[in-house]
Amino acid sequence: MTSIITHHLTPRGLEHFPEWFQRLRAVLEQQKGFVSVRSFADLGDPSARLVVLEMRTEDDLRSWTSGSDKAPLLREIEAVATRPWTALRLREVV
Repeated sequence: MTSIITHHLTPRGLEHFPEWFQRLRAVLEQQKGFVSVRSFADLGDPSARLVVLEMRTEDDLRSWTSGSDKAPLLREIEAVATRPWTALRLREVV
């Protein structure tokens, strides 16, 4: 299961993002079913940062998204955002 989360950040948020992302990665690496997490800049929107999270199963992703471990990190990044984050949940199809 893959999730793509988009954060639209202020200039201060863009500066803060790399350090924040490293802490997010450290928390995710402890989660059941964690596979990978990567971050990207949106070339069409300089204020956007995308987080691509891959978990082993839909249940693992649901556990992360409904758990409390992410709440402090989300509050922190939301404080330097220009608008609410958005997320897609993607299931690979053949």
